Amino acid sequence: MAGIYTSWERLVGKYPDVAKDYQSEIVNSYWMPGAEGEVSAAVAVRYSLPLPAPSDALADLATDLIYYKMMWRQEGMAALKTYIDERLQGIVNGTVTLVASGGVSLGGGQVASSVASYASSFGMDDFGNFRVDSGWQQDSQTARGDWSV
Repeated sequence: MAGIYTSWERLVGKYPDVAKDYQSEIVNSYWMPGAEGEVSAAVAVRYSLPLPAPSDALADLATDLIYYKMMWRQEGMAALKTYIDERLQGIVNGTVTLVASGGVSLGGGQVASSVASYASSFGMDDFGNFRVDSGWQQDSQTARGDWSV
């Protein structure tokens, strides 16, 4: 059975020792929803959920988090927890962008704007600087096919 981001097969493939101590039904019904919920809660700060396509980065994070939650008392788990936290923080801060398995960005960054290079037409400013940037208006009309400007 697969969860939102990961699956039993992925977990056992990455951490084979899990299969010795846990049954898939227990992992799928108890460990997986909690870890995936935690990943979703962190990622929802920057991304609209559900995502339009699966992300390998989130699948890997959820898999690591499930394993950490199961084994947190074992030696070496502090390093794994630090690694998980750093990756989640990168996604939340925007230093890491989620991509689908095909390499397509899933958004979450700044919204692209076609008028970003134009000066503001309105707003409080020094009265000597009040003006309307007609370049934006002319470019907009030209883009629509109105060349009478």
